[in-house]
Amino acid sequence: MPMGCDILVVDDVPANLVAIEAALEPLSQRIVKATSGAEALGKLLEREFAVVLLDVQMPEMDGYETARWIRSRDKTRHLPIIFVTAHGHDDQSVLRAYKLGAVDFLFKPLNTDVLRAKTSVFIELVKAQARDREHALREQRVQLENEALRVANEQLALADRHKNEFLAVLGHELRNPLAPIRTSLDLLAQAADKAPSPRLLDILDRQLGHMTRLVDDLLDVSRIDAGKLELRKHRVPFAEIVDEAVTICLSLIDAREHRLSIVGDDCRVIVDADRTRLVQVLANLLGNAARYTQKGGSIELAWGQDGEHAFARVTDNGIGIAAEVIGRVFDMFVQERAGSDGNGGLGLGLALAHQLAKLHDGTLTAASAGRGRGSTFELRLPIAEGAVVSSRTPSPEITSSKPLRAIIIDDDRDIRELTAELLASYGHHVMTAPDGPSGLELMCEQRPDVALVDLGLPGLDGCALARAFRERCPDGKTRLVAMTGFGQDSDRQRACESGFDRHVVKPVGIAMLLAALTADLPPKIESLSAAGSGRSRR
Repeated sequence: MPMGCDILVVDDVPANLVAIEAALEPLSQRIVKATSGAEALGKLLEREFAVVLLDVQMPEMDGYETARWIRSRDKTRHLPIIFVTAHGHDDQSVLRAYKLGAVDFLFKPLNTDVLRAKTSVFIELVKAQARDREHALREQRVQLENEALRVANEQLALADRHKNEFLAVLGHELRNPLAPIRTSLDLLAQAADKAPSPRLLDILDRQLGHMTRLVDDLLDVSRIDAGKLELRKHRVPFAEIVDEAVTICLSLIDAREHRLSIVGDDCRVIVDADRTRLVQVLANLLGNAARYTQKGGSIELAWGQDGEHAFARVTDNGIGIAAEVIGRVFDMFVQERAGSDGNGGLGLGLALAHQLAKLHDGTLTAASAGRGRGSTFELRLPIAEGAVVSSRTPSPEITSSKPLRAIIIDDDRDIRELTAELLASYGHHVMTAPDGPSGLELMCEQRPDVALVDLGLPGLDGCALARAFRERCPDGKTRLVAMTGFGQDSDRQRACESGFDRHVVKPVGIAMLLAALTADLPPKIESLSAAGSGRSRR
């Protein structure tokens, strides 16, 4: 039953109330009775009514005065009032009643049929209004649902378009390095009896590094989205972050013939940071500046201390950023800055850099005067004052050290044989096994100095192999290195708990690989990945 369909009957004579209640019973509506005007006003405060049947002659507050109070309230200003009186027909009284907003005037003794008919009109009116409101609400809900569906469809279409664009760019970005790698391999095959040229090796090294960075970016996106990216912070001089990022990007900057100027602060700025991740942020900014600046352009890196913050500001005179893009430049998969030379990237780098800056309690901002007018990116981080600075981790050098007896256990034949050939070229004695069970038997029999073990082995996985070897050879001095494509923090932890001494992520550069064979790596470095061959950067 709609709200407000109740009937309020007001009369100071109880018998009249009973009579009216009996007359209205066939309407099947709730009858609320009041014996005075004051009581009636109190009822009106408690609930809504469809109509009021109001006696005129009542002590203290008569029907007219009660009607005046009903009309004075906004909530009941338009409530229908039917006056009921036992006195003779008085035109002045009737006129007064209508001026007070009465919709009708009935005289006692009441004709019950007329009373029900007149009262039912207002009951049906309330019901009709309720139906209209419900219809209007349904229409509004339908409109809102349709609008929400339209917006959702537009968002899905936009997401689908971005996905398709991303997949197209991903295919382009992956094929770009694959093409020179394929050609380089063909050239090596044609001149198998000759030593490969330094230029050829440099191309392979650079393109493999590019592919590795693409894969790492994709993995980092998934880790950040899942909230599983962990920072390993320590106190580090900001100058070392800058120096390492510049070193990483020099080859790209040189290849595009840019002029790089570095304006550094002499002060000793210390930050509490994950060194690797912070280098990744700054290298991304320098790399973007190089890619989005035409050949022969200028790049400036200014860094230092500004109040309580360390800052690094990368400014270029490149293609700039359009006003409609600047607000979305840190969004995932934004590729509107792609140039005619195809330097668009996956739209991941800046988004990752922005998230990594936030994880360091810092900020990363972008500014540009528009297309063709260059851009500026600024990284700001809180300074860790008064901190004891950790010693800088030296870059691993290529060194053969003393010849070692090594075993490589990997089910991928190419990885197994090429890694063995590479280590053998540095004077190490290398044996191989293609699966877990045969690898375990070979290790127990040979007791090598070091074993490079893939985690995803058939028959017996790498972690189970490591546990079994430690149990069967508890006094063994073999150094166990997990060399795997599983690079999550949980994989590193699982390898450590299984008895591995080191965990390196494929593809592993020769410098990192040779360092992993010995104890040259600092204990804090527990998971490493290097794409390059280890040759020094310019």
